[in-house]
Amino acid sequence: MQSKKNDLLLLFCSTLIFLVSCQNNQATPPANQERINTQPISYLDQDEHQVNQSVRNEFNQIAELTSVTYNQEIIMAIQVNQLAQFNEQKIAEEVEAYIEETFPNKQAKVSSDYKIFLEINRLKQEITQVNFNSEDFNQAFKEIKKLMKTPKD
Repeated sequence: MQSKKNDLLLLFCSTLIFLVSCQNNQATPPANQERINTQPISYLDQDEHQVNQSVRNEFNQIAELTSVTYNQEIIMAIQVNQLAQFNEQKIAEEVEAYIEETFPNKQAKVSSDYKIFLEINRLKQEITQVNFNSEDFNQAFKEIKKLMKTPKD
C-alpha cells in the first residue's frame, strides 16, 4: 500500500516537472517574427489634436484613433471597442458627419479599416525622418485616400 502511494507521488511529481519544463520556452515569442507597432503617436499639429480630442470625447465607443491632415482634408482611422464592432462602419459614418458639422472648414474621411489605421501610423513615422519632404507626404496622403475609396464613391 505504501509502495503504491510512493509510486503515484513519484509519477505525479515527474509529470508536473515535465509540464513545467516544457512550458518555459513557450512564453517568449520567436525572435525572427517582426512585430507591428501600433502604439499611439503623439506628433500631431494643434488642429489635428483638437479634432482627435473632440471625437474621442464625443464617441465613447472608440478605443483608438489616428488621423493625418493635409490642407483642409483630414483622414481618420478608428478602432472601436469590442462590443461596438458590429456597428463600426455606422460609427465611422457618424464620426465623419460629426467632424464636418463641428469643424465646417475640414473635409473628413473616416475609416474603421485596420489597414488604413496602420498606413496612417506608418506615414506619421515617416514624417519624422529627415529626408521626408512635402512631395512624399502628398503622394502618401493620396495613396491612403485611394485605399479608402469604396465602389460607391
